[in-house]
Amino acid sequence: MLTPDGGEKWWRSVSKPVSVDDDQAVFNGVMFDITQQKEMEDELRKLATTDPLTGAFNRRCFRNMAAEEISRSRRHNRPLTVLMLDIDHFKKINDTYGHAGGDEALQRVVAAISRLMRLNDVLGRFGGEEFALLLPETGIAGAMKLAERIRLAIASMIVTWEDRSFQFTVSIGAARYEDGQDIDVALNAADQALYRAKTSGRNRTISADDLVVPSGQAVAENTLP
Repeated sequence: MLTPDGGEKWWRSVSKPVSVDDDQAVFNGVMFDITQQKEMEDELRKLATTDPLTGAFNRRCFRNMAAEEISRSRRHNRPLTVLMLDIDHFKKINDTYGHAGGDEALQRVVAAISRLMRLNDVLGRFGGEEFALLLPETGIAGAMKLAERIRLAIASMIVTWEDRSFQFTVSIGAARYEDGQDIDVALNAADQALYRAKTSGRNRTISADDLVVPSGQAVAENTLP
């Protein structure tokens, strides 16, 4: 029920019919205010599915939602891509501004991505400073365009923490989901592209398609600086 001030109230009613005469009956019962219980249930559900710091989905929920999107992609023969994103030099942010400053950076990243992603896209925090973004109905070209928009948006942010300001960048890898694969295959491909973005200078986006080496050519080894 909606209250006069626009709030919500949840009630549980228990009643049973009582005959008045052969043609009429009234319901006799009680109603219980269970608003607090419902709020607690919603909070527990949120804690079970989201990262408490950033509000992004946790890894387990992300994978469950990815399985649903894979099923939909197969059924309708529609494209599906994933992005893997990592904050560059995140340890330096923590060392310079403390873990609270690092937490602020993580929250700002999620806020920036949330402004650019669509309602049916799925953002998950995979741990530390790494995030995954699932993009239904999106081919690799569209995924790369979004990845660039995210990269530029984050690079232009100015984070103010305890009277000090700082900026940071992200590296992003993109990969397409191929029919018949497990989601881990696409995530691993995106992660390899992310690693290449890191080793080739950071603050860039790379597609897993760009890592495919023609037959007979050697792959150059890269190491983190």
